[in-house]
Amino acid sequence: MDWKNLVADLQKAGWTQTRIAAALGGKPQSWVADVAKGRYRDLKWTDGENLRKLHRKVLRQSVMCRAAGKECVGSTAVNGADVLGQEAGNP
Repeated sequence: MDWKNLVADLQKAGWTQTRIAAALGGKPQSWVADVAKGRYRDLKWTDGENLRKLHRKVLRQSVMCRAAGKECVGSTAVNGADVLGQEAGNP
């Protein structure tokens, strides 16, 4: 899996590295920056799975917004840790 592309897609959808980090259960923003730079070839399974789920959910919502003719960039409808069905800070 090319993790940096998932982060890049999220950023194109209007998500900041800080917001991505929070949605992943409170990972540091610096960790997201390292992933975005391709510094990790492998991630811990839970981190990779959570990033993959977040990516799928955000991009699915983005497609639905465009289909409905709505502005989606930076949408608050998908919000932080709620995306992964968990409380912030509880992976």
